[in-house]
Amino acid sequence: MALPVLDGNGSTTALKTTIASSEHVTHHIVDSITGPVPATQSGTWNVGITGTVAATQSGAWSVGISGTVDVTGSIVDATGSFVDVTGSIVGCAQSGAWTINGLPHSGTGVGADHFAKQQDTTFAGNDVGVMIMGVQQKTPASMASSNGNYTPLMIDENGRLYVQNVQCADGVAHDNGSDFASFIRGFANVAASTTDGAVIAAVASKKLRVHALAVVCGGTATTVTFNTKPGGAGTAISATFALPANGIMVLPESLSGWFETSAGQGLSVTTGAGSTVGIQVAYTQKS
Repeated sequence: MALPVLDGNGSTTALKTTIASSEHVTHHIVDSITGPVPATQSGTWNVGITGTVAATQSGAWSVGISGTVDVTGSIVDATGSFVDVTGSIVGCAQSGAWTINGLPHSGTGVGADHFAKQQDTTFAGNDVGVMIMGVQQKTPASMASSNGNYTPLMIDENGRLYVQNVQCADGVAHDNGSDFASFIRGFANVAASTTDGAVIAAVASKKLRVHALAVVCGGTATTVTFNTKPGGAGTAISATFALPANGIMVLPESLSGWFETSAGQGLSVTTGAGSTVGIQVAYTQKS
């Protein structure tokens, strides 16, 4: 039943009670509250909420939420640390900074915790970033099932990125099989009438590809032929070049190469009668 009660302003309020031995016993459970409720608590609450709640608290809350939550500012715990949010928060709007589940700062800047870096800023140790990874493929092969699908970058066994069909100055399309920026240089002075004079020593399992060449002849005309040189006699891999007295022959840089030895064999030269020749080469080692 309800017991009419006068408040301090003389207004009547119905207080729910139960009759026990002719006395009114007030109910301790409040069915509903209309209007704001000022509350201070230092323990733990389990509260089911429908509607809007404005609350200030100094302890710890565990709140089950259904619906939409609008947040202004940062979400921190009692120690000032950022709080991880578990579950779905729908329609969140905030004007401060968030760190969620340990993610670094998502904005741009120059700090170590910015993984989106501003243009033309200096690298610093321990900078945070998203690593771009590649997949090692000794032999290039497609890793996507159809055209237009995402696929990772491919690198060779030396960590170099595969690049295909690069149009070079010699008009030939090349793959990344040659390290064009890292030519190896060698030279030799070979006397006249020499068979298989050494120019470049053999490298195990490697072909020696000659990309540029200069030959200088002495005071008497002669000829030169370049060979691939195994343990025995060499085999010609170039034409026979006729050099006039004091003449110079130059084969300019060719990224596809002028000629190459067999794998595991050196580069040698056979000269004709006449003068000593000086030979300068730029080459790469190929698998």
